[in-house]
Amino acid sequence: MKTLLRILLVIGINLIFLAPLAIAQQRPDPEFNTAIEQPAFTKNYPRVLFDEAHNNFNTTTGRYKPFADLITNER
Repeated sequence: MKTLLRILLVIGINLIFLAPLAIAQQRPDPEFNTAIEQPAFTKNYPRVLFDEAHNNFNTTTGRYKPFADLITNER
């Protein structure tokens, strides 16, 4: 009986700590509306640079695409 309780305890602890890892995924929202009705910058635009070198998984065509579209529409 004690062995069964230990097994159930280990399974329960693993579920508590490992379940969030299966749920937490970084994905962009391709349906995000990036339209801007009143742009804040009409003459002088700030420069925004992305470091896409060195095999970074955050790129302007991938996970950062909605943000890249938003700042592009600010013009």
